Amino acid sequence: MVPRVRELALYTSISRFAAEHRLVQSGGLRAGLARLCILRSGESMSEANLVGGSQRDREQILKLHANYIDANFRFDWQKLEPIWSEAPEALFFNLNGHTYRGREHWFRLWKFYGQNVASSYWTPFDIGGVVSDDLAVVWCHRRTRRRWTGTAPPPKDIHYGGEEFITRSTMAFRKEAGGWRVVHAHFSEASSGERPGGV
Repeated sequence: MVPRVRELALYTSISRFAAEHRLVQSGGLRAGLARLCILRSGESMSEANLVGGSQRDREQILKLHANYIDANFRFDWQKLEPIWSEAPEALFFNLNGHTYRGREHWFRLWKFYGQNVASSYWTPFDIGGVVSDDLAVVWCHRRTRRRWTGTAPPPKDIHYGGEEFITRSTMAFRKEAGGWRVVHAHFSEASSGERPGGV
């Protein structure tokens, strides 16, 4: 996609999202879009604390991480294809509590969610991780809202009422022939309750 077309597509996407979430009531469209751009970008590469590895590897990994975040709120399984490893040993733990073996299993889940869930952008923060020659782990928190749009009730009601909630994400990357790929991901809900022992 040429740069001008990419910019137009991004502007259109942001405009729709801003209107849906009423981000333009204060300060007009320009201010609303500016705020949303900050939300969509999460943290910049310089703010993400990845330790180890080469600068090139860190940049590639963070780009894949950002691409995943972008694909996630639209359940765009096709955009996920160059991110999720094709390796048969790849294993993914979803926020719903279930385990998905291999990327095709995960793709089927996203196709189901794409027909039944309307999600906002999963804004990442507290991004960190470690990188070695051929393995890397990236973790972060993510803030979002979503609604269940399916006719049947959800199998489990995990914040499908539109309220904001925070999740935790851990993604394991492995360097394969085609570049870095995710071989494992673990998503879980962050607790807002009292911490045991106040610790």
